[in-house]
Amino acid sequence: MRRFLVGLAVASQAFAAPPPAPAKPAFNRLSRPDFNQKAQEHFVPLFWRDDADKNGSLEPAELAVLWGPQGASRATYVDEKGAFTKAFLDAYEAMVKGWDDKALPADEQKRRAAIRLELSQGRPTLIETDLSKGSEEDRAIVKHVFAAAVVLEKIHARQLGAFGLEAKDPSSQSVLHRNQSPFCTAPKTEKDEACTAIAPKPARLSGLYPAEVQADPKFCDALAKAKNAKDLTGHFSVVVADGKGFKAVPYSEAYKAEMEQVATSLEAAADASRARAKRPSRSTCARRRRRSAPTTGNQRTRRGSRWGRRTRSGTSASRPTRSTTSPVRGRPASRSASPASTSTRWPGSRSSSR
Repeated sequence: MRRFLVGLAVASQAFAAPPPAPAKPAFNRLSRPDFNQKAQEHFVPLFWRDDADKNGSLEPAELAVLWGPQGASRATYVDEKGAFTKAFLDAYEAMVKGWDDKALPADEQKRRAAIRLELSQGRPTLIETDLSKGSEEDRAIVKHVFAAAVVLEKIHARQLGAFGLEAKDPSSQSVLHRNQSPFCTAPKTEKDEACTAIAPKPARLSGLYPAEVQADPKFCDALAKAKNAKDLTGHFSVVVADGKGFKAVPYSEAYKAEMEQVATSLEAAADASRARAKRPSRSTCARRRRRSAPTTGNQRTRRGSRWGRRTRSGTSASRPTRSTTSPVRGRPASRSASPASTSTRWPGSRSSSR
């Protein structure tokens, strides 16, 4: 009896229903505007393009991955099967959870609140180009031009004096990237001294002049009085100290390494463009097919007989009969099927007396 009961218990366990699968995470806990705003605050390069199926839930196909210093690609957040990755799940949960600054010092809490207010006064916008159906040459052109643009961003950051600056928290990193400086520029926060992506708030320095001379608010007047003032105050150059004073270094020399990278990328884009130009277009291929296709006798006749041109048989063809107004008392004068029957000819027609 005991063996029977043990066997019955084992059998019942074997045929028991499997445990329920874990519930899939829902991505409807943030509206589309809130998701895009939270993504900006958390400095994740994500944008909910549109709610295509109108179900209020973010789908992988509706997600756009943005360019940025994060260096992320679509594969970072959507796998090869079209499902969200763990990196996306972690980012989404962090956005839903929000911020908890209670453990921070009061000054830092105030600064971060001001930074988020700065971000809230703008809305991220998506500029997207779909090259999935483009040619290999088109994709290569865009790839190389994009690489050149990234280097130009670096040059621009150096000119602004923002290159090399680092913010610690995600919202401050987002402001530094968006404003291309640590300073706030939105109406409600531009005059708030607590609003800065870097604490303590740095001085406003340009990357076109030595930092030590910019401490003097009248340093521009000093440069204007120098012997080489024309060069120092000109355009397209960087002012540097040379031990004896200051000299102007042209952009082509100051940013030589970066501009060589730009030139290399643009040359590669030009090569791809030339390769595209050499490849026959669809219309060219279609014309070649029409020319090489065999023609019937009727097709040859129609081609040769338009507007009264002679056909292969030597006869004259004409335009269909048309009624017009006679210059005499408005009487209708009809044009017959043959141009030879009237003195009025169609442009380019040939009459025949045959």
